[in-house]
Amino acid sequence: MQGWNGLYQEYAAGGAARGVIGRGIRPVFRRFLDRNQFTKRSALDIGCGFGQYLAYLEARGFTTAGVDISELAVAEASRAVRDGTRIIAGDMFAYPFPENEFDFVFSFETMQHGTHDQIRELVRNIHRSLVPGGRIFIELPRTNAWVTFRKSKKVAPHTVVPLDGPETGIPHSFFSKAEMKDVFRDFEDLKVSRDELLFGNNWLITGRKG
Repeated sequence: MQGWNGLYQEYAAGGAARGVIGRGIRPVFRRFLDRNQFTKRSALDIGCGFGQYLAYLEARGFTTAGVDISELAVAEASRAVRDGTRIIAGDMFAYPFPENEFDFVFSFETMQHGTHDQIRELVRNIHRSLVPGGRIFIELPRTNAWVTFRKSKKVAPHTVVPLDGPETGIPHSFFSKAEMKDVFRDFEDLKVSRDELLFGNNWLITGRKG
């Protein structure tokens, strides 16, 4: 997954914004925050990138934490907020999730970078890290019909690694709607819908810990 550091370097040097690399705040994210209550106001961003979402949440009164595989991205994200000590560079599957710490965990097009088994375990850790009533906002790919995967190698069921293109060597897993509902089955008020962005090629998953 170290290829992400190169993608961030390319963007920082004026290259194209690939995938979720960028600096804007999605309108659907703003609407989600406006429509829900967060008592503790403690948030974790999995795949935090340059930290624009963490800075946005901090401005709304949240304490923030983040993890990203790219050291370059984490360095910038740490500067984007008042307290960057809780933003770490590392593998999200090895992140030391604290128990009952957050009331909001979110992720944009990041958690697919592993096998289905790894992702299921990650979702269990997310659930454990949430306080009762805490919420998730997670985006994952719906289909593997992406142009970057015309040449790819299957490394596990439903998981491929592109052999060329900007994400060469980075694992990607894909899920049906039924699989998404099963992966996140421990969450209440679970909603799995096609996202408004990218022609509906992603799932947007929201839910609440009971």
